Amino acid sequence: GVVDAPAAVALVVLAVAGAAKTIDPTPTSGALSASGLPFGIWLVRLLGMGELTMAVLGLWFGGIALGLAALAHLGFLGFAVSAMRRATPLQSCGCFGREDTPPSLVHVIYNVLATVALTGAAVVGKPPIPAGSPLEATLFLGFAALGGYAAILALTRLPVLLSAMR
Repeated sequence: GVVDAPAAVALVVLAVAGAAKTIDPTPTSGALSASGLPFGIWLVRLLGMGELTMAVLGLWFGGIALGLAALAHLGFLGFAVSAMRRATPLQSCGCFGREDTPPSLVHVIYNVLATVALTGAAVVGKPPIPAGSPLEATLFLGFAALGGYAAILALTRLPVLLSAMR
């Protein structure tokens, strides 16, 4: 369907973000603390493992995992909007375990698009990966990975570039 590719890209990004939080929870823990939200290394690691699990289950099985991933992105959207509106001094949103990715309009736009794509995929219910041949599934996943990489670059580098241009 029309939402399969964007949903797959959002799930790839979610998997990378989840893995980053699991490996190094410090940036996310700091962002949550600065925002007045519950934080802690193990809480962030659990969040990361949950993101990674949602992403993998969403890609391979679809169903409720897609709905949960959509809700997660809605939460990320709320966090980004709240941090920007309150001018919370965050050096990083913590999404990718980097110290230099503050919440920005790019995060807001991405999370709106990801929420819409994942919600559409959840309504359909089937996994975004095509059920055709192994070659078709492999190509789809390869391009989803490239799309995910491009989205991560946009989320991590574009706000820095736009800020430097001001």
